[in-house]
Amino acid sequence: MADSLASLLRVVSGISQRSLDLLVYCGTSFRDLRRQIGEIRARSGNLYRLFEVAVTEINGATAKVTDCSAQAETDIGDINRQTAQSLEQLRKEIDAASVNTRDVLKAIIDIAQETRLLSLNARIEAARAGEAGRGFAVVANEVGQLADRSAAAAEEANKRLDLSAVSDALVETSETLSNRLSDLGGGMGDSLADIAASMETVRGQIAELDRHQLLLGEMLQESDRAIVRVDNKLSRLSDLTKATAQACDTPAAALTEMARLGRKRHIAFDEEFDLLEEIRKRKVLRVGIEPSFVGLSFRQKPGGRLEGLDVDYAEAFATWLGVRCEFVEHPWSDLTELLHLGRKDEEAPVDVVWSAMPPSPSFHRVAWSETYTWLPFVLCRRAGDSRIGGLRDLEGLSVGVINDPGAFDVLEAAGVRWEDNREKPGGHIRLANLIAFNDQSRLHDALVEGVVDGFCVDRPIFHWAATAPESRWHGKIDVLPGNLHGQPYYYAAVVSAASSSLGLLTRINRFIAEFARKPERRAIELKWQGEEVLGSIGYRDEEGGLIGEAELRARLRQLETAA
Repeated sequence: MADSLASLLRVVSGISQRSLDLLVYCGTSFRDLRRQIGEIRARSGNLYRLFEVAVTEINGATAKVTDCSAQAETDIGDINRQTAQSLEQLRKEIDAASVNTRDVLKAIIDIAQETRLLSLNARIEAARAGEAGRGFAVVANEVGQLADRSAAAAEEANKRLDLSAVSDALVETSETLSNRLSDLGGGMGDSLADIAASMETVRGQIAELDRHQLLLGEMLQESDRAIVRVDNKLSRLSDLTKATAQACDTPAAALTEMARLGRKRHIAFDEEFDLLEEIRKRKVLRVGIEPSFVGLSFRQKPGGRLEGLDVDYAEAFATWLGVRCEFVEHPWSDLTELLHLGRKDEEAPVDVVWSAMPPSPSFHRVAWSETYTWLPFVLCRRAGDSRIGGLRDLEGLSVGVINDPGAFDVLEAAGVRWEDNREKPGGHIRLANLIAFNDQSRLHDALVEGVVDGFCVDRPIFHWAATAPESRWHGKIDVLPGNLHGQPYYYAAVVSAASSSLGLLTRINRFIAEFARKPERRAIELKWQGEEVLGSIGYRDEEGGLIGEAELRARLRQLETAA
């Protein structure tokens, strides 16, 4: 009876722990969702303000166009009227000059006729020259007087035909018209320049609206993923609760049914279970890994083999252990969940997570290995973007990070503030948005495409992408030198914080110590992050009482003593 009760308690404890794990992971997903919603709210506010500015500029430009058109219409009307009046006055002056000219010309014609008559008389008198000279003299005198009259008439005609006044009036009218048109053109030019400036502002606002739209699209996708994760866990929790209730319908068979339920869902009940022995028995090490971490664990081509810094380390450990390495691929933000439950109910948990895991108290029920690699936490920008040379240059910009609690801690400690921590004291760099990516395949494209202005990230994730000739991002990304953290960033392997994982964790630590002195490790570091970074920091240096081999062993002793 006592044995049956103890067995039942173990089964109930295991199922309860699985339920608790699911609830904890739901909470984690809810926190991610809340952060995403906060950033979306902030970005939506910015979007609304941009719309307001654009509408104001458009309204202002429209008003300027209306004013400019009205003024142009008025000025052109004035010019038309003034020109018509000037031309009418000139027409009258020309008409008057024409009348005077006709009178003068008539006088000249009359004189010419009289001259012809006198000339005729002169010829007649000349014929009589022999008789008397007096008659010829009279004719000559008359011809002289006629010549004087002709000269006077010619002088008068010259005066009457002088149109210099008309010419001056035309010049004056032309200059006046030119000046008025110049003033009109200048005024319209200024107005058009103002309108062009407004349109340029509107174009800039539209470009910024496009960026906001891209950002909102990215954030909505991340929110959708968080919702799917929450929904999946709640669904699994609901199924487990229903199955447990059904198993208890018949009290006599409750132990058997619940044990069967536990085995089906890979819930461990055996206190003597040793994961290391199980691995050696099946000759396969199941490693949880993110498949889209460029530089750490990724495929250069669809269907190709996984490669990267973490892949090399995990495979080296499996070889050292004498087993085959099998990678279980899953999004990084949920990877440690696989230590306690599979990707689906019928799938077994993984043995270890070896995938860019920085020790942090944010991860649930895990134990950490010693550090296997150190690295800088760097700032990256689009190639040639001279606006960004350090953290201070990120003021008012949009920045991307991996959805890693450690990354948030580093930036917050450096005085960076975003929507989620905006009110915390000590902030002196205020971002427009901080976008936390769960989809690791989007990191590099989000930066290159301008979705974010900068990216704060573990260097290996961007080093290969930025420098390898075979990378499709080669030459498009600058990895800025230095370390945003006060000390090297670092990774550790992760196992479940259960007594069954102690043997495996011990072996991992032994491998790390031996491998650190081998040239193979140096080759891995040089290939994937450009240098071998030395450090001493490990999980013990973090706050929150993290568990490692020593702590897990001490916990096991306490349980044995209590038993």
